[in-house]
Amino acid sequence: MSVMSLLAGAAMDVAQMKKELADAKKGKSKEQKDIIDFFASDFGGSGFGCLRKGFRSMSLDEYQKKVGERCNSLNLKSKALAKIGLDESQISEISPICLSSFVFDDDAWVKVEGNVAVSSKYCVTWIFFSATQLYAYSFIFDMTGDNTWEITKDYFYQDITCFETESKLVERILTETGKGCFGKGESTYKQNYIVDTLRITVSGSSFSISIRDAGNQAQSIQAAKAMLRERKFAK
Repeated sequence: MSVMSLLAGAAMDVAQMKKELADAKKGKSKEQKDIIDFFASDFGGSGFGCLRKGFRSMSLDEYQKKVGERCNSLNLKSKALAKIGLDESQISEISPICLSSFVFDDDAWVKVEGNVAVSSKYCVTWIFFSATQLYAYSFIFDMTGDNTWEITKDYFYQDITCFETESKLVERILTETGKGCFGKGESTYKQNYIVDTLRITVSGSSFSISIRDAGNQAQSIQAAKAMLRERKFAK
């Protein structure tokens, strides 16, 4: 089942939406089912029309707390060092940088409340600096399933041509149907959100890293840029 097909619920009647939601939950743990309900609540959650009476989805804060707990349980700095094959003595040039953010790709569920956007996928990236190289390790996990992804990159400072941040406004237009007990009526509304990205570019390729609140990460990113300038032009 495509996530986007479920989120495009405008074209479905209530019975079909309930079937799609049930299919999305097959084989999932209780927590994963609750998280699916959290994202699907914009489209009826586990209740539709008058069937929503008594239904309560988790709050945005509760969801973000679950994501934080998952991050803390993973011990990703140690995992990153082991995966790259480094020890602390090799990466003492400047302090490592930890960047994290929700991932807003086509396979992720998205929910927006006010100026806060979250998704079902989350990425944590550690960046390490040795005397000659930059090392990046990204770990992505899906809160609605068991899928995880690991990505490692390493670059010699001299090969890096650009180290930049990008902030993009994503327009999100939702069409909601199924108001009332008989699932009739339709309304359309916007839920735009911001996606921040750090991009490391070398000749012929680039590596993009999701950032949550780039403003709060500015000091770390500037330190990394200064390090790159110093090493790139060192004789």
